[in-house]
Amino acid sequence: MLPPPLLTERHLETLQTLVRSLAWYGRRPAIVALQKHGVETWRFADLADHVQRLATGLSEAGLSHGTRGVLFAPNRS
Repeated sequence: MLPPPLLTERHLETLQTLVRSLAWYGRRPAIVALQKHGVETWRFADLADHVQRLATGLSEAGLSHGTRGVLFAPNRS
């Protein structure tokens, strides 16, 4: 198997290219969040799944290529 590609600006052009790029890294840690009572770790595969579900939801909501959208996400408490 080939080594995973380095994430570059080209990999971030669309959600589709981002998801394909993330899949190469599989179970490796992508995000490690230190919290009051422990650590939360998201693996690249988990992140790719969340990004894919977001892309599907945006598409189903009517957003298409070139459509601008806004994400409003308050902090968790």
